[in-house]
Amino acid sequence: MASTRRALLLGSSATAFTSTTIGRILPAAAQADLRGKSLVVATYGGSWRDAVAKHIANLLVETGVHVDYVLGNPDDNLAKLISAKRQGQIPFDTIEGSPVTYPDAYKAGLLEKIDYAAIPGAKDIPDWAREEGQVITSWSPDGIVYNESRFNEAGIAKPRDYIDLRNPKLKERVAFPAPDNVFHWAAVVGLAYQGGGDEENLIPAIRYIKEIAPVYFYTASVELSTRFGSGDIWVAPWSAGWAVRMKRAGLPISVAYASFGKKVGSLWPDPVSIVKGTPNREAAMAFLSSWLSIDGLSQFCAATGVLPVSAAARAKFVELDPLSRSMLPWTDEDIENSYRLQWSKLDAKKWRETWNREIQTR
Repeated sequence: MASTRRALLLGSSATAFTSTTIGRILPAAAQADLRGKSLVVATYGGSWRDAVAKHIANLLVETGVHVDYVLGNPDDNLAKLISAKRQGQIPFDTIEGSPVTYPDAYKAGLLEKIDYAAIPGAKDIPDWAREEGQVITSWSPDGIVYNESRFNEAGIAKPRDYIDLRNPKLKERVAFPAPDNVFHWAAVVGLAYQGGGDEENLIPAIRYIKEIAPVYFYTASVELSTRFGSGDIWVAPWSAGWAVRMKRAGLPISVAYASFGKKVGSLWPDPVSIVKGTPNREAAMAFLSSWLSIDGLSQFCAATGVLPVSAAARAKFVELDPLSRSMLPWTDEDIENSYRLQWSKLDAKKWRETWNREIQTR
């Protein structure tokens, strides 16, 4: 996905500063006049970026912070960061990452250690969501997103598991996430489970992917949503958040959740980090504080169809968005029954080599 930078300014409010506004996201001891400071945020594009700007970054803009964006998926943006660091540059101040690449990125000194004591909302999230170099703000429920009308017209039953996408009636209508897309991993692990494998043994998934024979392997969710809208694609392993957004736009979209052993559905963590060595650390910390505020997080999640990690924000979120409430696994029981991939057991490099040999080049 191409990198772009766009300034977000809100007229006269961009120069207005009040300690009351800052106090909503930072404790008194950490308050500072951020007016005139800059922040560059590496995030996804499309409606996700718009929601970040409106519900997370807007509070900083109101205090006088100038916010720009670099757009791309986590792998793309990490590659940009590594390339820039080699040249002694810092291309952005915060980055939304991936649990696949986080351990190596943190060990390589690319990410700042987060001072959670300076973030009021940090006390409202589980301990496991507070890692040294990244904070998990929300979950994207992974599922099987499908066009309910097309399925009904073709006499195809609602999918229950990823292997149901082998149905001959779905020939040329299935898309599958490529390894560069964050939703690739749940689909591959889910298929591996169906064949007796797991995160340490993804090989059983190869057979099923070949039997599914996807018409294309998507990297960009924005493009996939367009192909769903045109009727070109009927079904794909994907984020339930995109199902919510398309349903909200009037498309006959539904979502099903595959099984992972005794668990149902999978939760992709959405982590945010501060780039090591950023000259705008105060603004970056304020940005993280805004992410973890109940208002900011609940409104962001209502706009994007993802789940707040904070229980308090989740309670407000389901009140804001009845559609998400009806389509997502949002209760404590649902979340407890959802699968969380064992990222430490995944050998992403080895799997990519297998993928290129067995799937991409077939």
